[in-house]
Amino acid sequence: MGSRFVVHHSHVKEQFINRYKKHGDKADEIIERFTNVLENNTPDDWRFTESPSSRFFIIEEESGAKFMGMSYRSGPESHRIIKEIQKNVRNLELLILKLNSYVDTYISELLDPKLPIIHEIRTVYPRKKGDLAEEKRLFEITRTAVPHIIPFTPRKIASRPNAIVDTNNTLWVRQYMNWVSIKPGSREYYLFHPLTKKGIIRNRCAVFSYSENGNLQKLPEHVIKEQFPSINDIKSEIFSHAQKENISIEPDIRSESYWRVPAYLDRRLINLDYKERCSHISGKESSDSGTISSSELIELYLLRNIIERVQQKLYKKAARY
Repeated sequence: MGSRFVVHHSHVKEQFINRYKKHGDKADEIIERFTNVLENNTPDDWRFTESPSSRFFIIEEESGAKFMGMSYRSGPESHRIIKEIQKNVRNLELLILKLNSYVDTYISELLDPKLPIIHEIRTVYPRKKGDLAEEKRLFEITRTAVPHIIPFTPRKIASRPNAIVDTNNTLWVRQYMNWVSIKPGSREYYLFHPLTKKGIIRNRCAVFSYSENGNLQKLPEHVIKEQFPSINDIKSEIFSHAQKENISIEPDIRSESYWRVPAYLDRRLINLDYKERCSHISGKESSDSGTISSSELIELYLLRNIIERVQQKLYKKAARY
C-alpha cells in the first residue's frame, strides 16, 4: 500500500506555463520528474501539513514553481455517496431518507485503517503572490482565540512551503522549526530533512531561506552524528516488543498522522464550503474559484448534515472509553 499522487495534469501544466514562462518548454518534463520524486519518497502515513484544511505547498527547486496540493484518505464508499448525492440532487426527499445509512457507512469507512492516502496536486501558484487564503483565514481565527500571539503576517504563514523537490531529486520536508523576523519584507528560515519511503532521514538536515517574493535558497547541508529511528523502525519496534511480551496489538495499527488526514467526503465538503464563501469575491486567484451552483448548494447542505451526524456518533462513542 503506497501513497498515491493524483495530478490534475492539464490544469497544472497550463498554470505552470502561464506563471513560469521561463521553464514553459520543459513543463511536461518538470511535472513528471516532480511527481516521480513525490511518489518514490512519500511514506504511506505521510501528510505534508498539520493544517485541518490539509492543503500544502511543494516547491520545485529548478523552476521555483509552487505546486498546491491537498491530502485525503480515499475510500470507495465515500465516492459512492458523493456520486449518489450528485445524481439525485433534485430528489431531496430520497436523499434525506438515506442520510442515516450514509452516516453509518461513512463512519465505517472513517475507521478503516486500510484506506490509501491520496495527495492531489491541484494547481501551480504564482511565486510572488502564492499564499493560501484558507490558511490565512484559519490563522486569523487562531489569533482571535489567542489574542496574546505576536502578530505575524497571515500572508507569510499561508505562503510557507511544506516540502521541496530539489534538483538532485531529493524530497525535503519542513519540520516546523522556523526562524522569523517581525519586520515586513524580511526573509524567513526553515529547517528541512530529506524524506524517503521509510520516513525522515533525521541525521541529514538543511536550512532553506524563503522571501516574500517567493525566492528560495538552500543553506549548506549538515550531517548529524546521531542516527534517529525512522517511521518503519518505530513500527517494527512496537510489534517486536508486543510479540516478546505476548501483548495483543491491532495488526492494522496506523500512525496518528494517518488518522488525522481527512477522508474523501471531508475533502468534497471542504472544497464546497470554500467555494460557497468565495463565490462572490471577484478576482479570486484559486483553483476553486467560480460561483457555487444551486446543485452544489444542495450537495453542501447534505454533506454538512452527514458530517454533523457522524461527529455526534463518533464523539458519543469516544466518550464511552
